[in-house]
Amino acid sequence: MHRLFGNDVGGSDPWRHLMVDDTFNRDACARLINDYISEDEVVVFIDSRHAVHCRKDEAPPHIESFMKIRRVKVANLAFTAKVVVDPIGVGQGSKRANQSLHPIQASSAGSVG
Repeated sequence: MHRLFGNDVGGSDPWRHLMVDDTFNRDACARLINDYISEDEVVVFIDSRHAVHCRKDEAPPHIESFMKIRRVKVANLAFTAKVVVDPIGVGQGSKRANQSLHPIQASSAGSVG
């Protein structure tokens, strides 16, 4: 997954504060994710032991837990839209200009012809 995520996010979009009075603000985190990821499912991860595939609205609690360990990465399933949340309580997102990459989906069984 680290290879799919590339070199974090980078880009020209500013970092956003996700802390209010030294407390992680889940609503601010959800807004950041929604601004970059339009799909309903995301992957939230740090490493193979700290990774979750969940609905987008379920991501902020996982991010809050994981950011105590290290920088948290969030992506849509195609890894074309990404968000990074740093342990100091700031986040940044990016979205690939060409959205032609789509996740592989299982096809239903049926006859061809």
